[in-house]
Amino acid sequence: MGDVQKGVQRKFGAEIVIHTMRIAGEVVPEYDRLFADFKNAFNNMIRKLGLEETRVQFPLLYPHLKSMYCEKTRSWVFGLQDGIKAIPCEEGVHQGDLLGCIQYALAAHPFFAEINRIAECGD
Repeated sequence: MGDVQKGVQRKFGAEIVIHTMRIAGEVVPEYDRLFADFKNAFNNMIRKLGLEETRVQFPLLYPHLKSMYCEKTRSWVFGLQDGIKAIPCEEGVHQGDLLGCIQYALAAHPFFAEINRIAECGD
């Protein structure tokens, strides 16, 4: 990703991001900044959004993710007094799913694209 990538696989990447945001706040305090709390974000992702973005952006990947996330799924809890218990899951991605990160990013993409559009147009 060249110069766009700041936080991962770049020496002092996290520090660059932190200090850039701090300095930007001091230099231009009237600018808006978004500090999102992504606690449980993967669990709360709206599956329909992620699947629709996958269909549009990565049509060859869509059938696979649709088979995994189109219907209500179950997660399993082990170690309970009465054995193993199923928990129905209607939103979010499965823990350990290698495609979970991209599914989450695709679901969040329209939100960030709209923020970018508003910032550029001033709407």
